[in-house]
Amino acid sequence: MGGGGRGGTAGRRGGLPGHRRRRPPGLRADARRFQPADGPAADGPRRRPGAGRRPAGAGAEPDLRRRPAGRPAHRRLPGPGHPSHRSPGPRSGGCVHPQRPAAGPGAPGAPHRPGPSRPGPGTGYGRGRASRRRAPEPGGRRPPVVEGGSAVEGLIGRLRASRGGGRDDTPVTTGAAVDRVRHRLDRHGQQLVQRASSDPAARLGLETYVRGVLLRDGLGGEDTGRQAAAVVAELAGLGPLEALARDPEVTEILVNGPFQVYVERRGRLEPVDAAFDDAEHLLATIQRLIAPTGRRLDAARPFVDARLADGSRLHAVIPPIAPHGPLLTIRRFPQRRLSVRDLLAAGLCPPRVLAWLVQAVRRRRNLLISGATSSGKTTLLGALASLVPRRERIVTLEEALELQIRHPHVVSLETRLPNHEGRGEVTLRDLVRNALRMRPDRIIIGEVRGAEAFDLVQALNTGHAGSLSTIHANSARDALTRFAAMILMAPDRVPYDLAHRLVAATIDGVVHLERDVTGRRVAEVLARDASGEGYTTVYRREGGAAAGA
Repeated sequence: MGGGGRGGTAGRRGGLPGHRRRRPPGLRADARRFQPADGPAADGPRRRPGAGRRPAGAGAEPDLRRRPAGRPAHRRLPGPGHPSHRSPGPRSGGCVHPQRPAAGPGAPGAPHRPGPSRPGPGTGYGRGRASRRRAPEPGGRRPPVVEGGSAVEGLIGRLRASRGGGRDDTPVTTGAAVDRVRHRLDRHGQQLVQRASSDPAARLGLETYVRGVLLRDGLGGEDTGRQAAAVVAELAGLGPLEALARDPEVTEILVNGPFQVYVERRGRLEPVDAAFDDAEHLLATIQRLIAPTGRRLDAARPFVDARLADGSRLHAVIPPIAPHGPLLTIRRFPQRRLSVRDLLAAGLCPPRVLAWLVQAVRRRRNLLISGATSSGKTTLLGALASLVPRRERIVTLEEALELQIRHPHVVSLETRLPNHEGRGEVTLRDLVRNALRMRPDRIIIGEVRGAEAFDLVQALNTGHAGSLSTIHANSARDALTRFAAMILMAPDRVPYDLAHRLVAATIDGVVHLERDVTGRRVAEVLARDASGEGYTTVYRREGGAAAGA
C-alpha cells in the first residue's frame, strides 16, 4: 500500500498512515453541535466529546462531522402515513436521533438540546439560553404586572415593595413617590400626565386616583390627600409652587433660588414657606414647565420666556448668567376678564379720568399706556380694548399671549423664537406686516420694545387708527421720547426729526401708571394739543391728590 498513492489511506487522509486529520476549530464545534448524544446529561456529569457514539458501521447514522460550518443538514419531513410523522402540537422533548430511542435523564443516550446559533455572554456552543427572569425587588417581592390602563396604580404599587415588603407606618416621602411614579409614567402614562397639565377635570381625576392607590397600599400616612396632591403637582403642575398658583390674591411668584420664594399680594411682596429640594429640583421643574412650549433653555441660551397653560407668563434665568443658581418668575393674570368698572371700583383712576379714556377709545384715538414693570399696564390695556364696538375686528400682537379682552371678534398672533439652528424666528415686525393683511379695524400690540414702532406708525397713518399699546417708561413724556427712539432703531434709517414728527402725528394720548404702597394708580394722562405738535396734561396725581383739568 503506497503512502503517496492516490488511492492509499495516507493520500485520502492527507498525512501518514494512522495519522488523524485535524479539522478547523469551527468545523469541530459544528460537528459536536449536531451530535445528538454529545451534550451533557440532564443530571449527570459532562461527557467528553465522542463518548457514547455508535461505532462505524453499526448503523446508518449520517456523518455530520464532514458538514461545513454554518450549513446544517436539511431533510424532507415525513408526510402523513409515515411511521415517523408527527402531528402538529407542542413538542415534549428535545432533538432525538430518529434511529436511536429516547433515554431518560442521566442515561448515556439522553438527547441533547441544541444551544443558540451564536455564543453570547456566559454561553457557548451546545448550551441552552438562560431563561430571562425578572429579578425580585428588595424584600423578596416580585414587581407587580402593570396593565396598560392602570399605569399609575402599578407605579405607586411598587413603592411598598421598595420598602422591604412589609407594612410600615412611616409614610413614603413625596420625592420617593414621585420618582417611582415618574419612572413608570415615562413608559406608560405620559398621555395621562399631559391631559392633566391642561385639563382641570383630568387633573382632578388623576389626583383622586392617586389618593385611592395610596390609601389601598398604605403609603400615604396620616395625610394621604395632601401627599397625593403633591405627587400630582410634581407630575403635572408647578411642584412646590402649586398652592401659591391657586391663591387668587397672588399676582406674581418670585423664586430667588431653591430655598427663597416671594409672592406679590395686593401690590406688596412677602416671603412664603414654599421651597424646592435643591437647585437641580428647581431646574427640572422649569424644564418641565417650558417643555410643551418648545422653548429652549440651556447654557447657550440661559434665559427663556414662555406662556403656561393657564395663561401665566414665565421667565427663567439659569447659570452662567445667574451664578448662584436658577431664578424663576411667574406672573399670573386674573382668570376673570376685568372691565373698566372693575378698575374704577379698585381705585385705579377717578371717574372723570375713566370717562376721558372711554371717549378716547370710542373716537378711535391712538393711545400709549406707560409704566414700570408690574404697574398694571396689561390689565388696563385689556379693559380698554373691551370698549371697542362689537362690530369691529381686533388683531392683537404679543410676544407671549397674556391679553384678556372681552370682545366677540378678537384674533391673536404671537412671536416665535429661533430654533437651535437660528432659524424660524418670527418678530413683532413680521406680525405687524401680517396683521395689515387680515382686515383689522384695530391693531393692539401687547408691548412696543423696538423697531416694530416704525411699522406701527406706518400702519396708523394708513387708515388703521384706534390702536392701543404699552411701553416701559418712567413718565408720560418719557414714553413719547422712548417711542421716538424705537422708531430710530428700525433699519430704514429714519431721521431724528422725522421720528419725532411721526410720534406727534400718530399718538393721540399717553396714560402713565405707577405702583406704590397703596397699589396701582393712574399717575398722569397726556393728550395732544390743538396745534397737533405738542401735548397737554389732562390729569396728574401728586401726593394722593389730582391736579389738572
